[in-house]
Amino acid sequence: MEKILVILSNNNFSGGEKVAIEVAKALKNKFEFIFFIPKIPKESLLRKIENFKFYYAKKSIIFEALKVIDNENIKLIHSHGIRAGFWGKIIKILKPKIKHIYTIHGIHYLHRKFPLNKIMHLCETISNKFLVEKIVCVGKDDFEFLKKYSNKIILIQNGIEVENFIENTMKNEKITLLTISRLHYQKDITTLIKSISLIRELDIVLYIIGDGPEREKLENMTKELKLEDKVVFLGFIENAENYIKNCDIFILSSRWEGLPLVILEAWKHKKPVLASNVVGIRSLISNYEDGILFELGNSVELSKKIVELVYNQNLRKSLGENGYKKLLKEYSLELMVSKYEKVYQELL
Repeated sequence: MEKILVILSNNNFSGGEKVAIEVAKALKNKFEFIFFIPKIPKESLLRKIENFKFYYAKKSIIFEALKVIDNENIKLIHSHGIRAGFWGKIIKILKPKIKHIYTIHGIHYLHRKFPLNKIMHLCETISNKFLVEKIVCVGKDDFEFLKKYSNKIILIQNGIEVENFIENTMKNEKITLLTISRLHYQKDITTLIKSISLIRELDIVLYIIGDGPEREKLENMTKELKLEDKVVFLGFIENAENYIKNCDIFILSSRWEGLPLVILEAWKHKKPVLASNVVGIRSLISNYEDGILFELGNSVELSKKIVELVYNQNLRKSLGENGYKKLLKEYSLELMVSKYEKVYQELL
């Protein structure tokens, strides 16, 4: 059985890591997957990879990864995320015969300030040409942008496992809004909290699942706006599925995305999705068919869209049902896995 070294960008469990692990679980009878992590894995990630062989860097990421490649006789590496892609490219320089697949989970460098964004894009374009066999985009927006620069670009959209839908019969006392995201600049939770302050008279509550560098700032903002009874921070929750199942409206206010798994998770439970009209989301959602889009950073517009959904139960229902149908058709785990399997077979 051929071995594949999966290089992760982080030591915690987030979207990119979830995709990598789901693919490995689905194809473990056809390939042997070994994970390499840049530092000691956090408990959330450790539980997900405990059935796989894994290594983590104690000092030098590159040299320790090279040692693993030699000891395990690895012929193919699969890097997930821009940081992992960078390490994979250095490995490729040092071991030119190794094959390298690079999955980009969102082109984050494009959102840095000028001229750093241009410099990083140039470096990526040149290094992708010589140091990668296949470059995978997880969303249509990134694919359409990058395919102009390389013929190695392929589209494999993220997918999740979908069980038969079971309707949630529990009714909330208040209309429950939910967002799940890292509390980081990219996610623009500030706009979401501002929108709640504009409609504080409504009988609603917003639950925020996630942690990150902006948590303290966002909690202070909530107190200053006197929204403690309207906005509840729940912190990181490893399995938030019950919260999705029980919410009335799911909201994602990001500045950019690759292809957000949380929207697919919301569709899995037929929840209406309200999201920012940005890269990675706009190609996923058909406005007023399977979700509603609002202008990035526009808290007034977002508040009006929330009010519209609060008072229109039929719209909430139709958006959720259409999202579920799209999920089954275009974003299943089986479809994603079959495309990755084809790429592995081509390169091994």
